[in-house]
Amino acid sequence: MSEEHMSIDFPLESIPKTVDDQIAANLMNYLVPLSTVRQPRNSGSSMTFIGSGTLVEIHGGFHILTAAHVWHEAKDEDELGLALTTYPSAFVVPRKAIGAKEMWNRDSPAEWGPDLALLAWKIRER
Repeated sequence: MSEEHMSIDFPLESIPKTVDDQIAANLMNYLVPLSTVRQPRNSGSSMTFIGSGTLVEIHGGFHILTAAHVWHEAKDEDELGLALTTYPSAFVVPRKAIGAKEMWNRDSPAEWGPDLALLAWKIRER
């Protein structure tokens, strides 16, 4: 038994701006841009975009699923910036307050993975 697939050519330019805006707004419920934050001497902080992640809930806990190579871009930084709003903003978290479970081969990264990191806030009990 063979499967048939229908293919439709659909130029992205034909999508109305209102639909495009709605898609972008809905993605903000799950997508989080990630930046490193540096505090150079005698000047304000600077942010560098390093990648993005997907907000996920696992067993009642909230996490960010991203690529391991993105997480490693922040390895030497003090803070990680998360953009959680539709307007320009950043929620800054100390990197040491974030734990990661990784699945990748850092010594010999394969072109097609695995390249995953699940980030979670380290929570201290009071």
